[in-house]
Amino acid sequence: MAQSAEIKLLAAAALKDAYLELLPQFERAPGHTVAAVWTSTPAVQKRIMAGEAADLVILGNSGTDELIKQRKLVPDSRANFAKMGIGVAIQVGTPEPDISSADAVKKSVLTAKSVAYSAGSSGIYIVSMFQKLGIADQVKLKTAVVKPGEPVGEVVARGDAGIGFQQISELISLKGIKYLGPCRRVSKTSPYIPAEFLLRRRRRTRPRR
Repeated sequence: MAQSAEIKLLAAAALKDAYLELLPQFERAPGHTVAAVWTSTPAVQKRIMAGEAADLVILGNSGTDELIKQRKLVPDSRANFAKMGIGVAIQVGTPEPDISSADAVKKSVLTAKSVAYSAGSSGIYIVSMFQKLGIADQVKLKTAVVKPGEPVGEVVARGDAGIGFQQISELISLKGIKYLGPCRRVSKTSPYIPAEFLLRRRRRTRPRR
């Protein structure tokens, strides 16, 4: 009979809802349990670089190349398994901006009182989007503060930002905001590709008796 074990997971929070739905099915099959730590992609990177051990890592592909270069992750274990777009949201009850085209998004961002986006993979994409739209400098002057690990939707919901951008999965389930749709009209490519990795140094676990 196979021995069960606890699997330690470090993961970007964008996949948390899907994970929580699938976890019970996984744990029933082999009898393993999963101890998950959910945070931003930059935070996952820092923890791994600092030497924290885990069995599995899930994060945006923007944060993986350097970790592989530093031999913190097993290169051959790399597997892109999901794609997730970036969405737009506003506070419930506020006028709905136009995001039907690149020019419309540009105008809506410039007229918003403030703009919120994360410091993780979605934020990296959004900054590049603002650069392509030619409004990066203007947006810097009115960027709302988003604390590490804080959902952008919460910043928007309490009125600290007029418009917010983050992974769709982190916006659609939050109360107090209205999800307007994806940013695909600005960029047709999927901006966020979470990837699955195994750490180079596996954390040893004791089998259950």
